[in-house]
Order: sequence, then structure tokens, then C-alpha cells
Amino acid sequence: MSTTLPQLAIDDETAIVAKYMKAKFPEVLRHHCSTAHPLPCTVGHPKHWSLSFSMEVDLALDVIARAFHHSVSTDWDAQRYADLIGPKNNGISGDQEATMFKSFKPIRTDHLEITPSTIADRHGKLLVWYLPNILSPERQESMFSDLKHLERMIKVDAGKSANWRSGPDYFHPIGGGLKPGTFNISPAWFEQGHETEEHHLKVSSDLLKDNCISEWLEKCTLPFALIGGILSIIQPELFEAGQRALRQLASAPTISDNPIRMLEILKIWYPTFSALAVISNRATPLHLDTGGRAEWLDLILWVYFQI
Repeated sequence: MSTTLPQLAIDDETAIVAKYMKAKFPEVLRHHCSTAHPLPCTVGHPKHWSLSFSMEVDLALDVIARAFHHSVSTDWDAQRYADLIGPKNNGISGDQEATMFKSFKPIRTDHLEITPSTIADRHGKLLVWYLPNILSPERQESMFSDLKHLERMIKVDAGKSANWRSGPDYFHPIGGGLKPGTFNISPAWFEQGHETEEHHLKVSSDLLKDNCISEWLEKCTLPFALIGGILSIIQPELFEAGQRALRQLASAPTISDNPIRMLEILKIWYPTFSALAVISNRATPLHLDTGGRAEWLDLILWVYFQI
């Protein structure tokens, strides 16, 4: 007996954008490599896209191609670095960090401010894709405006147990910007300390009922689909793993403590990642995130709009 999965957001516009970008990217690379007249394009935009969104997607492909051809390398081995820091080092222990700094010097980044680039270790292992201006100014303005409607959900944790991520020490207001704070959402969280099969996944409390966040998720279909398409080029294995994970959630909803609501959220969840954080006007100390792997890239999108 077969079971039909519900229509997931990731199998809608996100999949369409990724399919186009993966087909188009070889042409864009050839264009950047060629000194002759550019060859005619053979990959057309989906017919339902507007001209402005088609241009946004092509802009993203161009920025990725420029980064592909501008690589910067460290003079050290990333695997050696990972072995030395150990599995539980949070990166804010001063003595050990000072020792590590002597052997693993950071690269100079002043010349990278406006240059799309990749950063790799001495053996070519990719560490960072740096993609400035990959979103058009109009898209950034639109996303900033949409975030303004979420300000009441953005909070700073003033409790005594708050850490630097959510506590008040690193948040600073900026005139004309969003209020400082953060919120985190996911259709299926692992609670800290409960990462075992006997514990159910949990829908984020801010997503338990329809509100401005669920409206925001639906409204941001195109930017989230575009971000998914970008990931499908710069880290295709991670993109595919994210798609599979979200489909697995939909195929086995009883692993959630609220399966009906989780399925409702998956129908409007266009990000390829299973969790999303909005961080407003926070400085970030140098640190290390534990529990990850080298191939598990975070995708950080910086949206700035000058009022």
C-alpha cells in the first residue's frame, strides 16, 4: 500500500529554481571563461517567472561564477585544525585560542569586501563561499520591509541564564534598523539533550498557530526559493540532504509531538534548511559551534537597507 506525501513547499518553487540554476550554471561558467563572443543561451527561464525574478536568479548565478574563479587559500590544513580543536571546544577559551592562532593564521580579507570569492585550505578543501551583492538591492529592501512586520517577535533574553547568542551584551540598536533581538523557528526541533529516538521532535512554539511568522514564510516564497537554488550550486550534497530530510519528516509525521501542525508548516516551508534564525543588530564574538561537521555549511544571509 503506497502513501501519497503532502505537497511540500520545497518541491514547488524551490525545486524549480534549483533545476533552472543547475542547468544554467555551466553556461554561465563558460561565459566567464571565454574570451570570444558569448554563445547564445540555451536554457530558458520558466514561463511563470516575472522578468525581475528571472534577472535576480541570473544575477545570483553570475556572482557564484565570479566567486568560482576567485579563490583564496589559507596556508594551513583544515583537517589538522579540526583535529586540534577537539569536539567540544566552543572557541572562546582564551589560552587555547591564542595557541591555535599562532599556527593557524587567518587570511587577510580587506581586499575581499566587494569581491565574490571562495576560501579554501592549503589542499583546496572549500571552507567558505563569500557572495556579496548576490541579492539585488530591491530584493534586500523587500526582505527588510517584510522583517519589519516581525519586530514584535524579535526578542532579547534578559534572564540570568542567557548566553551570548540571546543575552543583551552583544545586541545594539541602530537608527532606522530593526530592533535588536532574535528568534528561531523550525518545523521540527530536537530539544537540547533530547537527540535520541525516544524523544519526539517539536514544532517551534512560535509556529504552533498561524501568526505573522507563518504569514512571513508564505510571503517569502521567492527569496527562500532563490536561496535554495544558490545552495544547490555551492553545496549540492547539502541541498539534496536538506530536501531528503524535509521529505522524511513529511513521510513520518508521528516523529513530531504535533504531526498535524508540522505538516501544515512543511507546506509553506521553502527554506532547504530545517531551522531558521533571524538575528537583528547583534555583534558576534569569535567562537566555534560544536556538534557539526566540515561539510555542514551554515548559510548566513546579511540584509542591510539604508532608510
